[in-house]
Amino acid sequence: MLKILHAIISSLFIVIGLATPPPGHAPPLLGLVLTPGGQQDSANVHIVPDRARITRVVSEIHVFHENGTLFKTVPVTNAGPPSNVTRRVAPAASGWITYAYWYKTTGDPIAWFETDFVVPPAPASCTGQTVFLFPGIEPASGTSIVQPVLQYGPSSIGGGNFWVIACWYVVGTQYFATKLSQVPVGLALRGLIDLEYVATPTDWSYWVGMYVAGGDIGMRIDSPEELVWATLTLEAYNIVGPQSYPAGPTTFSDVLIRVGDWEWDDPGSSWSVVNDATEGITTNVVVNSMSDGVVVIDY
Repeated sequence: MLKILHAIISSLFIVIGLATPPPGHAPPLLGLVLTPGGQQDSANVHIVPDRARITRVVSEIHVFHENGTLFKTVPVTNAGPPSNVTRRVAPAASGWITYAYWYKTTGDPIAWFETDFVVPPAPASCTGQTVFLFPGIEPASGTSIVQPVLQYGPSSIGGGNFWVIACWYVVGTQYFATKLSQVPVGLALRGLIDLEYVATPTDWSYWVGMYVAGGDIGMRIDSPEELVWATLTLEAYNIVGPQSYPAGPTTFSDVLIRVGDWEWDDPGSSWSVVNDATEGITTNVVVNSMSDGVVVIDY
């Protein structure tokens, strides 16, 4: 059922992905680049082919082309400090400005997580900022994240004073991303994370993609852990004031989460929010639903 629905959606939309970077206003240190996890060694950032499969094989991470041939191999690295999932509150240095979240504690796995949103107007001023908007999902350990991301400004894989999309998978200190694709203001996007199958308790296969009219792009992730913490997030760096943010609110609409294997269910839960009072930027749950939720970020 999961694969059938994925095929249907793929025929209606086109995917493009995610990204998230680091905090601070200082210039990057030599050899370090901006990523969804802050300043990282440029050697640990990997641009992968569209529709690649990323899987762990003993002490290595293997990246495969869609046709199954090996693209590259990188070593497994130790995870950094636990991410927001273990705290439910974004650390001051994380770059997460505000977000809504739902944490699945027990029961069936999250099988489907999607939301629609629109590329907003560009910020009024170019201040060297980087802005990320995305749905994302993490394991309970907080040591990885899967996300389709809309990005404004530069990151380790490119970008500038325009909007782009890409899909990211961060595990430990390794960062994998599809190539950036530029998108115009006003374009409708759909971000999706889909649990395709569970092979074993330590082998969870996910598809992550960003869809626009005409098709999709993304990647497949074989995660050793179940992904349980879903978020709708604004992450930003090098912000000097309100003019560094997009004009107007950003709305995540038709937010849908389903749990289960073949028979999907509405988890019947509600969204929570985390706001940073010092920034004056807020997340507001307008429709608190796992079927047709609406979450608005006000700048």
